[in-house]
Amino acid sequence: FWIDRETFVLRRMEYPAEPLAAQLDPEGGLESLTLVAEMRDAVLNADLSSERFGFDVPDEAQQVRRFVLPPEPLASSLYGQRPADFYLTDLEGNRISQQQLLGRPAVLTWFNLHPASESCLQELSRLQQQHFPADSTTFMAVCTEPTSVSNRQLRQWSARHNLAMPVVRDLAAFGRDVFEIPGAPTMVVLDEQGIVHFFQVGMTADFVEELTEVLHGLQIGDNPAARRLALAEQQRQQYEQELSEVLQPLDPQRPPGT
Repeated sequence: FWIDRETFVLRRMEYPAEPLAAQLDPEGGLESLTLVAEMRDAVLNADLSSERFGFDVPDEAQQVRRFVLPPEPLASSLYGQRPADFYLTDLEGNRISQQQLLGRPAVLTWFNLHPASESCLQELSRLQQQHFPADSTTFMAVCTEPTSVSNRQLRQWSARHNLAMPVVRDLAAFGRDVFEIPGAPTMVVLDEQGIVHFFQVGMTADFVEELTEVLHGLQIGDNPAARRLALAEQQRQQYEQELSEVLQPLDPQRPPGT
């Protein structure tokens, strides 16, 4: 902490960079990293006029008596749809087309060489080995790393982490352009017809349970995507109803921002 000796204002903070360096560069190749916050024009106990806290309500705004939080949006607009054409490439250089994935559910997990992705894939490998053999469900780990990471390195990495599923590559960035995947790890479940039924960005405490439920549902002919879309619509309608109950008409006599 860099504190002004006369005004006692915090001017600068230097954060410990070791945890960040470990996340950004798990292989240890990063030579130096600093993380600094500069408090520009910071002051303490400044006089602030009441106008500083005023707020002009926009014409299109709606005033409410209390907050009503909207429901969480779906993780993907692809729920219940078949994505556009895509292909993956195995570590021998062979293309795996979208058509080749049809016929059984497929769990595709986009990953990078980061501890979060490693933990996710290890959890999925255990799930695959215990409940979903290869003849019933296809599991694939889809690498997003650039080709500077060689296929040989990926084989070694996979063996080191005891992955039961094959590692493939997304060399044409279909994860970005077709699936609109925002980051790794991201899991996508396709049914035997290639329709998206599950889309999970990152790891949550119960993602294995949710994924298991979806896969078991597909095995018995259920439609998890339809149920997820119906729940989202129900939540939207409930939000609209609650919002209508707390709306209040704009008062032209009320001062702005009150």
